[in-house]
Amino acid sequence: MNRFSLFSISVVLLSWNLCWAASPAAVDNVQCNESTFSQYSKDADEALKKAKDVGHEWSETAALIQSAKQLAADKHFEEACKSAHAGLLQSRMAYRQWEENKNAGPRF
Repeated sequence: MNRFSLFSISVVLLSWNLCWAASPAAVDNVQCNESTFSQYSKDADEALKKAKDVGHEWSETAALIQSAKQLAADKHFEEACKSAHAGLLQSRMAYRQWEENKNAGPRF
């Protein structure tokens, strides 16, 4: 195999692994009810506030958390937990992105 093939395979495997690790599927093993959703919602709101405070909130995250709250109000706790968990992950990734790029500048 040439270098390009090995590089391509490693990039694909790494991308797949990152997508799987960041997916809301981690919630699938948890029995979601009103109290579980309440904790996910609280954590998501705190993470969103942290990202918002540094001015790096992603555009769809607030709407995702809001839709999770609406699903919970309609007693659809499984979907609500998945949406809240996804909003939590997005908020954390947004803050992490800000941390990594806050000192970015031109390279001379």
